[in-house]
Amino acid sequence: MNHNNLASYVKERGWSFHREAKRYLLYIPPKTLGMPDDFILSIPKLQEAPDHQEVLDDTIDFVARIYQIESAEILSSMNGAGDEKVELPDEDVVELSVEN
Repeated sequence: MNHNNLASYVKERGWSFHREAKRYLLYIPPKTLGMPDDFILSIPKLQEAPDHQEVLDDTIDFVARIYQIESAEILSSMNGAGDEKVELPDEDVVELSVEN
């Protein structure tokens, strides 16, 4: 998954592109969300940054909270949005095994 997938996701929900900064794409929410006028969503764009995936995951979690859905729903809807498949992180996954 990359920043373009998340940018497409929010644009489809009425967010407006504000500007591009050095490390982020900045988006303004639709008025219908009732967020403060000065609120700006920062989507990390530098995949080379050591914290890129962590910040991107946090941003997806934040957007999911705004829409009161699970992050997995956003990731699932983003599958097929680009050439790359979205994978859920393995953290918080419990593996079960059955012993004979």
